[in-house]
Amino acid sequence: MDRDEQIFAEGESPSGDTWRLGWQPDDHSGITWLRITTPDGHTHKGGYGSPSISSHTPVSIYTGSADHVPNGAIIRVATGATELEVTTSDRRTQTVNLVQHPAHEGALVGVVVYPHGTNIESVRFIDQSGRHDVPITQHHL
Repeated sequence: MDRDEQIFAEGESPSGDTWRLGWQPDDHSGITWLRITTPDGHTHKGGYGSPSISSHTPVSIYTGSADHVPNGAIIRVATGATELEVTTSDRRTQTVNLVQHPAHEGALVGVVVYPHGTNIESVRFIDQSGRHDVPITQHHL
């Protein structure tokens, strides 16, 4: 691990893959990254560099994939969201835990790990004013 990396969330997928969500500074706004490790030791790390949440896009989705590792997505929402639901093309819905981003004020982030051959079909976030379906626009890690 690079000495400037900060891990701010980690977990395990339903199939036993572990993941770590981190951030590290760079010359611009920093890099948010996701590292997925399978039970048999295959690892993939990908990320994005970007500023905080925009009022024009309440949710940002950054996806990535690699051979021998399941797909992963970093989903960023504005502070105020209380829950996030993600449904993949295999009809599985996951409730995503949200954590405050350490460097992007006003942004919460969560991770979805899902099988190869599937895509994120729908995203819905819940806040004080209700449930909001979000158009899917994905950027690859």
